[in-house]
Formats: sequence, C-alpha cells, structure tokens
Amino acid sequence: MKKTLSLLIAVVLVLGMMSMGVSANRGLSYTAQYATPVIDGVVDECWTNVADGWTQIDFPHDGSVDSVCSARAKMLHDDSLVYVLVEVTDATVAEGNNDALEIYFDEDNCKDVAYCDVSTQLQMHLDETVTKGTNSIGDIDMIKEYKVTTNENGYILEFSIALMNGMPAAGSSIGLEFMYNDNDEDGNFLEALRWNVDTTPDGGETPPYMAVDNFGTLVFAEYVAPVVDEPAADEPATDAPVVDDAPVAPVTADAGIVVAAVVMAAAAGVVLSKKH
Repeated sequence: MKKTLSLLIAVVLVLGMMSMGVSANRGLSYTAQYATPVIDGVVDECWTNVADGWTQIDFPHDGSVDSVCSARAKMLHDDSLVYVLVEVTDATVAEGNNDALEIYFDEDNCKDVAYCDVSTQLQMHLDETVTKGTNSIGDIDMIKEYKVTTNENGYILEFSIALMNGMPAAGSSIGLEFMYNDNDEDGNFLEALRWNVDTTPDGGETPPYMAVDNFGTLVFAEYVAPVVDEPAADEPATDAPVVDDAPVAPVTADAGIVVAAVVMAAAAGVVLSKKH
C-alpha cells in the first residue's frame, strides 16, 4: 500500500512539474549571423548561407487559416544594424495598404506583460512605407533602409534596423516577434500569421501589440572582423628580354670623335701614297 501511494505521489509530482514547464507560446529562437547585405530587395549570397535558414511566420491568430498567404524570414546583423529578409506569398494586395509585415523587438528581453522602455512594433507596408504601433516606444526612424520587390507569387521585403539600445554583445539576446496581416482586395481582414505568440483559444496569450511577455528570442552570433586582403609582395625584377630588331642608338659625341680620327688617318695614308 505504501509503495502504491509513493508511486502515485511521484507521478503527480512529475505531471505537475511537466505542466509548469509547458508554455503556450512556441518557444522559438533565431540566431542572426554576422554579415552586411545590400538592401535592394534582391537576395544576396550572404542570405543563402545563414545557419538558421528560413523561420516560418505561419501561426494563425485564431486557429483558422482563412487566407492562402504565407511568410518566412531570415535575419543577419553587423556592428551597427539588424538586417531582415522576408518572403511573402500572397496572391492579393489589399486596398488601402492594409497588407503589412509587423516586426517587434523587446530589447531588454523583459518578458513583461506591458511594453517595456525599449519595446518596438513597426509595420512594414508593401509600398515601402513604415508606421508605428500604438504601444511602440521605438519609432519609424529605426528603419534605415527598406526595399520591396514583387514576383509572380508575392513579395520580397528587405530592410535594416538600428536598435534603440545599440547593438548587443555577441551571444546576448533580445525579444523578437513577427506578424503578417493579410487582407483581401477590398481591404477586409482575413488572417494574421504570427511567429511565436499563440493567441488561439487553446493558447490564450495576449497579442504581441499589447504585451511582450510571449515574444520569441533573437540571438546575436559572434561578431566577425572584416577580412582585409594583404597587398601582394613586390616581385623581383627580371632581366629585360633581348630584342633583335631594336633600333640603332644614335652616334654619341665620343663615337663621333673616333669616326673622325679614322677618316683623318685614311686621308693621311692617301697623301703619303701620293708622295711615294
């Protein structure tokens, strides 16, 4: 009996610990490697080599998927900026510029219910305009460059961001969230796809534009010093090649004197021969 009771207590404790350790959010993290892409809406080679690859922005806000759009993102950083590349597949463009990618930062990683002193929500519209969320402390001047290119399936968005606190130390992390708002051609809301926050009925989390407590994590990989090519060492001079048809050098003064002496000697010989 005692053994059975002890076993039941152990099972209850384990289950309790498991339930305490489970979070409704997805627990996502992304590591931004060190590189500096050109912000032109074109996928540079440095984007193709990122270790974490694409991360999907695909979690519906209410548990349903009413739209057929999708979005995914990559991130890089250097000494001064964070770089973001987002690929959106969306067959319809909303009237009134309501289709937008939203990016959120919690630079203190405070995971608080309210917005902290360095929390940001910026809306990146497909006409390359930027707006600020209602609770955002960070402003649109954080966006330094922004380019959008279209293709047959949707859009490529590429932009750079200067964080409010400056660039963190290598290995450190901040809060991160993405969302893509999809509307139909008449501007009617269809779906909001999120990265980490779970606002479905099962998740019940606060939307990211109201709180930062369930943001995911952005990690900054090691800073890499730029590679500087060393100048090539001077090669030793080689003997100039002999050219057979080189032009004859002009007669110098010394050579002229020799020629004159030869002429005079020949003339003297002629005179002597006449005297004999």
